Amino acid sequence: MLMHLSQDKYPDRRCESFSERNHFTLVIHTSPYQPPSSTATTNMQDPTQSLTALLSILSPNGERSGHGPLGPPPLRRLGCANQNISSHRLCPNDATQTCSGCFLVRYCSKECQTEHWKFHKQDCKSPLKSKSWSPAWVRENRKPAFVNGPDDDTPQKAFGIPMELWGNMTVHRHRADEICKKDLSLAFIASGDLRNVVRTVNELPENYAGTLKIVLNDKNCRIVSRNLIILTIPCKPFTSGTQVLQPLSYQFLVFPLLPDAPTLQHLDVHTRWDPLTTTFLISLLTGDEIDLSQAKDTWSRTMHAPGRVDHLALDAWRRSGLLLPFGARTDHMCVPNAWLFSNQGDLLLIDSSNPLVGWDYTEVVKAGKAHGTTEDDLMGSMFFYVKDQLVEFSKRLRRFKIHIYSYDKDAKDLPAVLRSDVSSPKTNPYAAILGLFMNWTIWKKEGQASSSKTTMHRAMKEMASFHSLYNSMNKLDAFHDTSIAFREYLNEEKADWIARKVELKYRRINKIVPHRCFAELGTSPSSLPCMSTADKWYAIACLGNSSCLERYVEWVKVPRESTILVSLS
Repeated sequence: MLMHLSQDKYPDRRCESFSERNHFTLVIHTSPYQPPSSTATTNMQDPTQSLTALLSILSPNGERSGHGPLGPPPLRRLGCANQNISSHRLCPNDATQTCSGCFLVRYCSKECQTEHWKFHKQDCKSPLKSKSWSPAWVRENRKPAFVNGPDDDTPQKAFGIPMELWGNMTVHRHRADEICKKDLSLAFIASGDLRNVVRTVNELPENYAGTLKIVLNDKNCRIVSRNLIILTIPCKPFTSGTQVLQPLSYQFLVFPLLPDAPTLQHLDVHTRWDPLTTTFLISLLTGDEIDLSQAKDTWSRTMHAPGRVDHLALDAWRRSGLLLPFGARTDHMCVPNAWLFSNQGDLLLIDSSNPLVGWDYTEVVKAGKAHGTTEDDLMGSMFFYVKDQLVEFSKRLRRFKIHIYSYDKDAKDLPAVLRSDVSSPKTNPYAAILGLFMNWTIWKKEGQASSSKTTMHRAMKEMASFHSLYNSMNKLDAFHDTSIAFREYLNEEKADWIARKVELKYRRINKIVPHRCFAELGTSPSSLPCMSTADKWYAIACLGNSSCLERYVEWVKVPRESTILVSLS
């Protein structure tokens, strides 16, 4: 794998493939290093040189970090839940029989289930598994604390720091028909994590023969650096690559090894990265480890705070912070994940954070079943789903002709260094600019169901057709038609006038993503999110982090369409 770092003053510089069989290149566009004008800095080393020197001395196998062995082999299928290090119980068999008490764990035999019962009993008998379980605010017929706080005079305490390291928008599928030989250009202007990049690449046809160019930008140096690590770690099936990437993204404890350092040694030493981002990456690679007991305490105070109670599968994740099948071994995870903590040791997540947010719930469960998990084991299903996605993504990075251009700019500053070429719509008839409006109701209150008694009554009437109202009051907007208010908002912002000035027009019916989260693609702007089944409603109301107010707009060239797809997600 070749990763090429290039400066802004060479914006058109081309990257060559590392080999004929490896077409993936990664270009980092950043500002040249300019040290402060002070005599005291004459001996300061260029941050890029420091990073290069650091990578050159990293151990090829990571053992010099002194943290011990890799731990258990990567999970291919769900293993027998009879695992307990202290009792030396490590059944190596695949699971075939489901516990009828909780439907969360599986065993290879009745003997293993009996042997493991004293460890599993507490989870199996948990009241959170009861179908009649409901939160205290429902049983006590009062307003929940997350609405008004413990009492009317006390504001609700916020737990954690709201840095969206995982993203909070639903990942979307893109059309992939009739593009097997077409060159594609994608731009993720405020990318956040790599979910949409991964899913877009994985949805390309198996025989895709075009060239895919991806612009990846985010102003958060932590997110940019983490994406860099994920893009450069080889992730082959059933090897250590997946063991590094999954915890790196979704766990507060990781393996006791520096994340696959040898892959970073393909950095081009003749160029440099942005000083702030480079310095941040160096600090993460070389900094002192976070104290384990302190990290556990911080995680517990945030994710398992009083009042934050979920059903058993999610509750287990909030207690452990580990994205693993229910009952899997966890002893090999012993190093706090520095990507999720600030320099001061604060957890950079809020208590409502959830690894499932933004992923397709149906696809997650499907992947879990394919690897032997139960439908109730959400985190186990998520573990195998993310693993499958990362493995497939890594394969395609090496098989397809993909060029990724990474920026660390503020979105509003990116046009100064990035120009989108336009050409005949025959190049790509689906090309468009995709705009996401996340917070438009701040300026247009009518977009919210609670804006008037009439709209609230109408939304509540729609919602009344569903049996379960648990966690649904904060999803009331899912039953509210926001199209009229949103059109008024665009008119007030002169969106059509601005679009005409640059020869663009908006599509009345979206062709790339639905006009709002959970709606069906190709429907009218006034259609509501699709909640035709209990599973879909559960995914929206209980697992999703969407406000259900977000709107997507697609602009196309007039009379020609742009050849670059720009996602503001």
